[in-house]
Amino acid sequence: MSCSSTVDPLPPLPLDGWRDTKDTLHLYLQIIGKVRLEMMPRQNHWWHVPLYVSPRGFTTRSVPDRPGTGRLFEVELDVLDPAVRVTTTQGSERRFGVSDGLTVAAFYDNVLGALTDLGIEVEIRAEPYGHPSSTTPFAADVVHASFDAAAVERFWRILATVQPVFLRFDGRFTGKRSPVHLFWHSLDLAYTRFSGRTAPPPDASAGAVARDAYSHEVISFGFWAGADSPAAALRTFLESAYRACADAAGWDRERLRATYAEEARAE
Repeated sequence: MSCSSTVDPLPPLPLDGWRDTKDTLHLYLQIIGKVRLEMMPRQNHWWHVPLYVSPRGFTTRSVPDRPGTGRLFEVELDVLDPAVRVTTTQGSERRFGVSDGLTVAAFYDNVLGALTDLGIEVEIRAEPYGHPSSTTPFAADVVHASFDAAAVERFWRILATVQPVFLRFDGRFTGKRSPVHLFWHSLDLAYTRFSGRTAPPPDASAGAVARDAYSHEVISFGFWAGADSPAAALRTFLESAYRACADAAGWDRERLRATYAEEARAE
């Protein structure tokens, strides 16, 4: 008797085939992400800002409403049944469909309208942040309206395949580390490890975001659309990149190594 395992290759996602959809999706997710940014309590290194890959798409996870309301809400972009759902711990829900032709302006109005209908008052800075092709305020953007549902689903499935690799990699480290999260400003799935030491003061030109994000020594890993490495190759890259960076920075890798991960694999 023998057994074997295989790793399916990541689905193809050539940039030229979904560039317009990628730009539109990026802006959609910035709108949702800015809702989380506005409503979440501040955390170090801007960890209150990112979105997360969910079993159906992309989500804010649970976000607290304004003080005194005593409730949580969540905004999720469902890519399997393309729609945005806003749900609350009071059992209420608002939903609108997402399809090709839905402009960023309409998406923005729909998100804010759904929140308002549920009594959730949110004001965001309604313009793109670091987007590669747009500086147009969301409410005025009637240009970005491409939504190839199949391409969006492939992108999500790639991230859903990559995320467990990051999570298993995370289990081998005992030091401070970030969650595995999706930064909507650059649309990358990211994970960061910390040495426990403060970093040298940043350059005077560094903004508030960079100063807080890199206040301590870090080794960060990111995954962007366009990579085609299967899981095994990605694991090898993560381990080799961490060793090289940690050794160059003088981190005590043995002290930060999680032995319980090795023990679990041996059982």
